[in-house]
Amino acid sequence: ADQLKEDAEYSDATVEQSMFSAPGEEALKFSFSDECWLEVRDANGDLIYADLRRGGDKISITGLPPFEILVGHAEVVKLRYRNEIVPLQADSGRNSVRMRIGE
Repeated sequence: ADQLKEDAEYSDATVEQSMFSAPGEEALKFSFSDECWLEVRDANGDLIYADLRRGGDKISITGLPPFEILVGHAEVVKLRYRNEIVPLQADSGRNSVRMRIGE
């Protein structure tokens, strides 16, 4: 029940996304406590999401892993992948994080 409630809190990231996932697709779930730029690329290197998010936003982005993500302000973002929290640690002296998820 808690998982269903949590899933309901996330909105679709883009209008074009299908309500049904294709075989092999996975979801990245992001929540934001402040303004942050986000980019997500799928296994093919295609940009599947790029936008500025606001504090309080929660989105779910579906695609084929592994994903390449760029988070502009890591400390204001929480990311879940396969129901696990993914730590976003910026390089020293930087706020942004670029990482690969789902390999």
